[in-house]
Amino acid sequence: MPSWAELEQFLVSGLALGGVYALSGVGLVVLYRATGVLYLAFGAVGAVGAFIAWQMIQASVPGWAAWIVCIAFGGAVTLIYGMIFGPPLAGRDPLVRAVATLGLTLILLGIMDLVWPPTGGAARSISLPTDNGGFTVFGSTAPKAR
Repeated sequence: MPSWAELEQFLVSGLALGGVYALSGVGLVVLYRATGVLYLAFGAVGAVGAFIAWQMIQASVPGWAAWIVCIAFGGAVTLIYGMIFGPPLAGRDPLVRAVATLGLTLILLGIMDLVWPPTGGAARSISLPTDNGGFTVFGSTAPKAR
């Protein structure tokens, strides 16, 4: 049986990641209930905002300012999308409105790939404290990442 010290880092990482998924799901449902649009660009907007914040922090901008810019970016992109494409899509089928948000997703992912290309062909990733750890429970070993 693994010790508490071994399990603690996995528990904290799991709770944090679960919280992110839960907030994303709740945000998606709230947006759908409020607007009637399944906004599939939700993750791409957040990803570009996070990359902008990361770039600002790398340039020695205080973290709080970078995260405010991240949130403002997400709000601005969503507002601009809604103002430009909302009226023409308002009377369309819900599936058409949802697929239209995929176009925004592809545009944002393309911009992200141009501005922040993957280095050395490797995929972008976030390093977590649990990436190089593992433990055994009842003879089964949890795989180590990478």
